[in-house]
Amino acid sequence: MKLPVLICVGFLAWPSDAWTQSNVGSGPLTGTLTETEPTSGVIGLGPIKLAPGIVVREIGWDSNIYDERVNPKEDYVAAVLPDVALFSRTRFVKVSAYAGGEFVYYQKYESERSNGHAERGRVDFLLSRMRPFVAGGQS
Repeated sequence: MKLPVLICVGFLAWPSDAWTQSNVGSGPLTGTLTETEPTSGVIGLGPIKLAPGIVVREIGWDSNIYDERVNPKEDYVAAVLPDVALFSRTRFVKVSAYAGGEFVYYQKYESERSNGHAERGRVDFLLSRMRPFVAGGQS
């Protein structure tokens, strides 16, 4: 009876490097989160690493905003996507998170203006062979 208990304890105590799992159980929202610490453009706050970014997807003149064949509508447009990624790893916990937005501005056609956001995160508990996690997100 003691042998199965010792085998189970030995299995759980075995180093995790011998059996790695990457993104096991992550879904479409959290599967894109980073597994490693970011290295470029990083702001370090102790064990927390922040990697902010911004993408200007579109800026200029749209000559046909509704894709009409007759009498196309024209307007100035700007689309900006700011975001920030967060990563932290301690001995027993790894946190990876992302928050970003999308803002589209039309000068004349206010009905075409929009904004959106996405957040997702994952907390991994770095136990030996067992690595439970909690993850969630919203788009």
